[in-house]
Amino acid sequence: MEENRPGLQKALRVLAILLLIGVVLSFLFVAFTFIMGFFVGGQIITDGTGLMHCFLQPLESGQRPIAANKFALAGMPALGAVVCFLLFSCVLISYLFKRKKKGPAFPGAKGYLIALCVLAALAVAVPLVLWALFRPAVAGSGFFALQMPNPIPGCVLLCLTILGTVLSLRKPQTEGADV
Repeated sequence: MEENRPGLQKALRVLAILLLIGVVLSFLFVAFTFIMGFFVGGQIITDGTGLMHCFLQPLESGQRPIAANKFALAGMPALGAVVCFLLFSCVLISYLFKRKKKGPAFPGAKGYLIALCVLAALAVAVPLVLWALFRPAVAGSGFFALQMPNPIPGCVLLCLTILGTVLSLRKPQTEGADV
């Protein structure tokens, strides 16, 4: 089955591959940063600069010892969001390449689209749930509190995924059909 717009589909596949590369790099960065919190006692990331500045805020001034294991739990919401986005990117690439080989109405296409919608919804929900679970532990680790994650990027991803799903499930119009 021929695609109506092969140039657009090729651009989507290239964009999906670039997205996957970016997600893998961000996963490695987030995982490395927070794993180091466990193994190095949090000394690399306790100054509140760089990535930690986005997730943590000081509770009060003064020096107190930091419980590194609890402090490293600050990375769980970010890690959860990146893992959901990584899975989303992998499913998207798989869907686009199967669509290229077998056409837009290949067997299992609706399952892929449903999986994309579920993973986009999880990208919104998982960081918020993990924040609620790990916020008390991070606050008990020393002098940092875990900031609530911003759900706007996940909501944008969910809206775009639902819009793309609805558009791809529309029945194609036949050329030359007069109504």
